[in-house]
Amino acid sequence: TTPQFITSTPSIWSVATNPTTRFSIHQQSFSITSLNNSINTLTVSFDLPPGATGSANPSTLDVANQGTATFQAALTIDNDVARGGIYTGFVKFTDPASGLVRGSIPIFLVITPTLAVTPTEIIDYGVDNPSLSTWTSKVMYVTVTNLRTDVTQTAAISSSSFLAGIT
Repeated sequence: TTPQFITSTPSIWSVATNPTTRFSIHQQSFSITSLNNSINTLTVSFDLPPGATGSANPSTLDVANQGTATFQAALTIDNDVARGGIYTGFVKFTDPASGLVRGSIPIFLVITPTLAVTPTEIIDYGVDNPSLSTWTSKVMYVTVTNLRTDVTQTAAISSSSFLAGIT
């Protein structure tokens, strides 16, 4: 972990994306205070998963004499690129004089998939009777729903690998 030479308000950022459009944009204001007199300036950068980008305004913070600075952070998640899942990213604060990261803010990011599949639980095809030479399960329906409202999406559905003799 990175030793913290700063404090921030808020100290974490939790984001859940909007799956209905290509870009899911989120903004948050932060206040950063230096805990070390030797730090005069901090540059703001982001460590994010693929498909997510961050920007800060301003991107350079004056925190001389254990000062406090504020900035506006923006996250943009491109739903055409980002994969659905739960991720942890960071807003990082680097001292340009030393090149050292002096602190970070964790970003807890839930990227919501743009396709919804039901049922979401495991599909149970039942158990075959070993005394029978063949067995057929009941038909199981799966529904795929496009959550995007700005474009159509095509889902390619395939079965996973089965053991020999199972189709």
